[in-house]
Parts: sequence; structure tokens; C-alpha cells
Amino acid sequence: MRRLTINLAPADLRKVGPAYDLPMAIGLLLASEQVAADVSRSR
Repeated sequence: MRRLTINLAPADLRKVGPAYDLPMAIGLLLASEQVAADVSRSR
């Protein structure tokens, strides 16, 4: 087990509701290597 920290910067922006739930879940799955994806591609 390890601890992960999610930074929700900038702090002055209001973060209410489920809009960040999916991106945080995907980030946690990628960081814990439970899923794999090529995240090097940018638009």
C-alpha cells in the first residue's frame, strides 16, 4: 500500500460536484498500475 496525493490547484477555483471524480479515479488507477494507457499523446 502507498499513499497518493491529488493536487486540486488552483486553490482559488471552486471545486464542487462530481466533475473531478472520473479524472481523479482514472489518475489513481494509472498511478497504482491497475490499468495501463499511453498518456504521452497530447492534442
